[in-house]
Amino acid sequence: TMASAIELVFKHVRTMSTAVIELCHNLTTLLIEVKQPVKGIEVLAKAITKLQMFDSQLTSVHADLCQLCLLAKCLKPALKFLDVDITAINNESNLGSRYFLLYYHYGGMIYLATKNYERALYCFEIVISTPALAVSHIMLESYKKYILTSLIVNGKVQVLSKFSPQVVQRFIKPLSQPYHDIATAYISNNCDEVKAVLIKNQEVFIRDKNVGLAKQVVQFLFKKNIQRLTKTFLTLSLSDVASRVRLSGFMEAEKYILDTIADGSIFACINQKDGMVVFQDAPEHYNNPAVMHVLDESMMACIELDKQILSMDEEISINPHYLKKFAGNQDDDMPPAAPSTKSAFTI
Repeated sequence: TMASAIELVFKHVRTMSTAVIELCHNLTTLLIEVKQPVKGIEVLAKAITKLQMFDSQLTSVHADLCQLCLLAKCLKPALKFLDVDITAINNESNLGSRYFLLYYHYGGMIYLATKNYERALYCFEIVISTPALAVSHIMLESYKKYILTSLIVNGKVQVLSKFSPQVVQRFIKPLSQPYHDIATAYISNNCDEVKAVLIKNQEVFIRDKNVGLAKQVVQFLFKKNIQRLTKTFLTLSLSDVASRVRLSGFMEAEKYILDTIADGSIFACINQKDGMVVFQDAPEHYNNPAVMHVLDESMMACIELDKQILSMDEEISINPHYLKKFAGNQDDDMPPAAPSTKSAFTI
């Protein structure tokens, strides 16, 4: 019959997909061993597009591609896939939680390398929010980067999501105490205290390969402290800025101010003649066509997200496993039957 013929075709397609996926994993392992990761990037990118049913579907090959891009220091091919929010997972037999976690862990590292800190934080948060019965090495490493990235983005460590596994919330903090020490020092806004924690735990950060990210935390604290000056002063000399922010001198203060102006954190101008900094109000009034375009795009994205949530809710509501578990919970919630008032004896 037609139905059986279609089922046979799908069976062959699934078999071929499994073979292609296994080949991609083996190729990745081989290229890493021979230290030529760049040679596999284009191949894996093409394989992903062939394996996907739609752009927002995740495959296990995504993690392989991100790993090769990191090792080759060629990040752009991975960003093409990372910038698409995942809404579904490929129904392949060997896509376990490991590939899922690795994709977002490597993705977070790629976003850190491209200075997209908010997106990096999002990736690390997904890793530590994934259901688990034990703390994996991937989760632990993501949590350490999550703490440092959270300080850069929010100036503090965000409280873990209520969806985070209990084992993560209970056991992961003692395993990453030096990172919490940085977070505690960061809240004081004292750069010297943060530097002292870095020096004290230098071996830990070197072992975890987080020295560069930890130094960026210090740099962002300098910028944050410069930003705080704008709320108090209209003008300051470069020497005063250096003194108040605890920089080495006016030249370093000028460098940090220019960096902070460049990333849009403050609006100011420097008078080179007398070495004075004039802090200004934000010139943006959010009333131009570009802002309206961004607003329209955001609204469309929210509408599309709402559609996806409704679709997933409908899919879950008719899932046999969900219905079975729901029915079991309903039975557990039922009150016990009242004891019979009829006498057990007859006359």
